[in-house]
Amino acid sequence: MRAFYRKLGVFFSLCFIGFVAGQAYYLLANFSVLDSWLRDTTLILLLGGLMFSGFLAIIMLFVSQKQNIDVIYIQDNPAGGRLGHNTLDGSTFNGQTSDAYGQTGEFSVRQVERIIIENQYDKKQLLDEFLQNVCRQLEASVGVLYLGRALEGRNYFEVLSTYAYYNPNEHHKQYEIGQGLVGQVAKNGKAIQLDTIPEGYVEVVSGLGKASPKHLMIFPVKNDENEILSILELASFQRLNHQEEVFLQEVALLLAKEIEANEYQSLNL
Repeated sequence: MRAFYRKLGVFFSLCFIGFVAGQAYYLLANFSVLDSWLRDTTLILLLGGLMFSGFLAIIMLFVSQKQNIDVIYIQDNPAGGRLGHNTLDGSTFNGQTSDAYGQTGEFSVRQVERIIIENQYDKKQLLDEFLQNVCRQLEASVGVLYLGRALEGRNYFEVLSTYAYYNPNEHHKQYEIGQGLVGQVAKNGKAIQLDTIPEGYVEVVSGLGKASPKHLMIFPVKNDENEILSILELASFQRLNHQEEVFLQEVALLLAKEIEANEYQSLNL
């Protein structure tokens, strides 16, 4: 939808340019033979058309930059029970983005853009450094990046990069559409934020011991046509706030553009 509004903005901009050029040519060619009333009317039409076309172009381009972030918040059920018994609180907020390559509060989108630019010739390193930087800025303890694959009519998402991920019993590197939480995000295109992670789902391991994060964010990486190209899974000890979700949206847009512009299908972990 954003691409549609952007095209409308370009269309109205072209109409604006064509209208101004046509009116200017008409005035120059016929200025000496036009009476004062017709000259004034033509000038009014020129200014009115200029303002109207310019206004529509600005509105369409502005609308094309706005994007809603759909997040499903899964909260702990006061009555207790397993993950399947938790309550769903569907929620939507508007991402109030900063300038696309600037600061989002204390978060730097420029750092992420620089990583993408500097690693154009090494796609695996690009994804590794992208995930590492995002995890550090969001203070996420564990991160996993999944890439969408299409092979012989089979669509699935495969692990392509990890950050501080450790689970010796986990051998699941691929998720079909609709399979698990990752597959569910791939299916409906909505981010999932889980407030209570089951014990042992993911662990932070160091030489001093191990601990389980409390919050999980699974975020779809979409292009302008809302196609899901990748999925980010982040685990942390603190819940992501609105500002952090906006930052995640902005860097996800950068990653989507990179994946769409280059060949990632043949890349392996």
